[in-house]
Amino acid sequence: SSGINAEYGEYQAQKMAEPNPFQRRKTVPSIVTPNFQPVEDASKHADILKKLAEERERQKTAEKAAEMESKKSDRSDNNKVVDPFELHNDCDIDIDIGPVDSIPAVSPTPDNSSSGRRRINLSDYSRKVGLM
Repeated sequence: SSGINAEYGEYQAQKMAEPNPFQRRKTVPSIVTPNFQPVEDASKHADILKKLAEERERQKTAEKAAEMESKKSDRSDNNKVVDPFELHNDCDIDIDIGPVDSIPAVSPTPDNSSSGRRRINLSDYSRKVGLM
């Protein structure tokens, strides 16, 4: 009984002590579930499923018809001999670049003399500033 009282005393001391902000908190994990929404009406879902089934059937029949057409066209195309270089001769590309100027697109590097800055010697500078 004294061991239990000693442990309880230690527990109370820990509880009253200042909490350590760097200590990891012991938490119980919880499962997040989306809000449950009851099924409205089973007949609506049945109607939607019927419409989807009909639409899939239409798509399948359209695909089968397209396959049959492609097979027929493949058979007729197999009789022709196609030169691969002739396939690219149908395209004519005309690019108008405008008049060509004789002025070069890039200007030459400017000279140091035409940079807008005039060089002056030390004596002229000191006279200008008023040091002498």
